[in-house]
Amino acid sequence: MMEHGDCSMFEKRKQEIVLTSIEIIKTVYTYGPISLPNFFNDEKYSDIVYEYYKEGLSLISDGKPPEIVKFMLEYEKMKWIRNYNITQENLLLVTIIQGIIPYIQKNDFNGFYQLCCCIISEKQHCSDVANLLLGINPNIWGTHFDK
Repeated sequence: MMEHGDCSMFEKRKQEIVLTSIEIIKTVYTYGPISLPNFFNDEKYSDIVYEYYKEGLSLISDGKPPEIVKFMLEYEKMKWIRNYNITQENLLLVTIIQGIIPYIQKNDFNGFYQLCCCIISEKQHCSDVANLLLGINPNIWGTHFDK
């Protein structure tokens, strides 16, 4: 299940964002967006990019429409770049988070899976993501697997 192995630190951070996103998807699927505001209160989310992620989840839990969420995430990213003297890796991770949040908002498992397959480097990890998503909702791809 998506073990880091000998990956670069950047690849490990990407994988952590994907795994964290799966936990968020599970939380939203189970408890709804009302459960999001306190998601990143745990100390294990100390990476600076989770501050940006928290902003996106706040927009979702506040019930903002997708167009506003997309705009505000871009706006926050521009402020974030200026305020934090951001590294290229952090900017890439924030951009990944920016891509993931709309799928969380729409509860779009397939879109999230497709995005993950574009950003993670090993094909086995795509399979791992699919299995984790199926663990949340075993029916998400039922029609595709039955054919």
